[in-house]
Amino acid sequence: MPDDSTRRDVLKAAGLAGAGALGSLAGCTGGDGDGGDGGSGQQTDTSAEEKKQEGASSFFGGTETETEGSESTETADGGGGGETVTLDFWSGLAAESRLTKEHFNSEMKRFEEMKGNVEIKMEMISYGDMTQKISTVVQGGNPPDLGEPGSAGIQFYLKDQVVDHGPYIEEAEGIPDNWTAATLDAAKFRGDWWATGQNRHNVTLLTLRPKMFKQVGIDSPDQVKTWTDFRRALNNIQEEYPDAWAFEETGAFYDLEAYWGEARTAWTDGKDPWIRGDPSDPTVLVGEEGRTDGMIKNTIDLSKTYSSPKSPDRADEEIPPLMLTDKVASMTSGLGTAQRWKAVKEDLEYGWDGDVWMGPDPKLDPNYGDEFDIPELSGHEGQHGGHAWALLMQKQIFSGSDHPDLAWDLARFTNVDEDFIVPLVGDIYTAIPSYVPYMDRVIEEYDPTQMHQAQIDAINEYGPQYSTTGAAWDLDNTDPIRWTAINETISQAMAGQYTIDETPGLIRERIMENL
Repeated sequence: MPDDSTRRDVLKAAGLAGAGALGSLAGCTGGDGDGGDGGSGQQTDTSAEEKKQEGASSFFGGTETETEGSESTETADGGGGGETVTLDFWSGLAAESRLTKEHFNSEMKRFEEMKGNVEIKMEMISYGDMTQKISTVVQGGNPPDLGEPGSAGIQFYLKDQVVDHGPYIEEAEGIPDNWTAATLDAAKFRGDWWATGQNRHNVTLLTLRPKMFKQVGIDSPDQVKTWTDFRRALNNIQEEYPDAWAFEETGAFYDLEAYWGEARTAWTDGKDPWIRGDPSDPTVLVGEEGRTDGMIKNTIDLSKTYSSPKSPDRADEEIPPLMLTDKVASMTSGLGTAQRWKAVKEDLEYGWDGDVWMGPDPKLDPNYGDEFDIPELSGHEGQHGGHAWALLMQKQIFSGSDHPDLAWDLARFTNVDEDFIVPLVGDIYTAIPSYVPYMDRVIEEYDPTQMHQAQIDAINEYGPQYSTTGAAWDLDNTDPIRWTAINETISQAMAGQYTIDETPGLIRERIMENL
């Protein structure tokens, strides 16, 4: 195994380390049919496996809580038997499933034991509810010590409602040198650290029901690597399975990350399809660049041609039971977390000879625009790609915290503690660690399924093509541009409120209003 510096060089070449490349996870609304309904208060779970103390992570230098750089050396009781300190921590990942809840509950107890007289008061809130709830308490002057507001937190940073994260990050051992490029890109805003980073990445992928594709003569996923070949297969599936949906576009505006991944496939080398250049005077491609507008039209057309009438309101969590019962043949979204699928079918088999297969989104080929009547795409070529998540899971320490150093220790613990991260992303909520040295550990210890390996392979092979949508913009209104100006408008077009041809121009108008 190469040493860390060598591994960083390899991953940098693949787009995984160094500023400006990637991003992260399926930003779903929380809940996966396995108890992921959010909730408040840390649950007591005596059935969770007891963490072994011998050989456990020496994240704080044993139990003495000695840290380096600007990391807090504060214990909750100041080294004696003083009053217990309470830290409020709001997390979206903790609410994703029963297993993530159990993991967070167990690990918060371990953190409490490591630090001394500290109590973590957890709020497990779905990502769909997080922005509104955390905005309410911040504006009301009662924020948590540590929260996970995602890209909405840029507004908190701009209003000085969070602490200066720079001294913590820049002086902490192993940070940011060992972070993926996605984390570096997402946690910085115009060169400043607006957030504490995050702990994992997931990516949008093409997801197929192999048996349905085999039935129409697709013997290998290599036969659907371009948009032309993929769409020809969809036409054949429509004929072979008239009672099924050949492709289900997950078009709910809060889950339309599928489009973000599809749009990238018209470009190469990580070029941003939407907005580029100086954030004080950005160049908006939407409404003026053919291949960007063509992919907007393509997303709407895929929905209207192959998807169910529910597509404009469809969230990606709804797809596994539909696909595994042959009601949906394919999708492009961010459900690479194996537990969501196994909740539907316990004996699920992964891969081309199994129940479900995942791989990179198709690449644009020069023929596609002419054959499927999207002239803006005619003659253009793209590259395999998708969206990688990093903005959604960013944490922040709020200015109202009475214990910001302890809040940083908790943020770092949940971002880079080995015993917290490796089982979380390797088994409990399969993903890609954003702390690069743990990637080898995940592969070695957990023998990833085809679904999990596909995420790792996509990022390693296609590098910057799997970037975080909006992270490089460094715009004040990144969040409303992503979710409202782009996603909501496309969702409304899927529902018939706008024509395909007028939608790119309307998106441009809404982006410009936000700028």
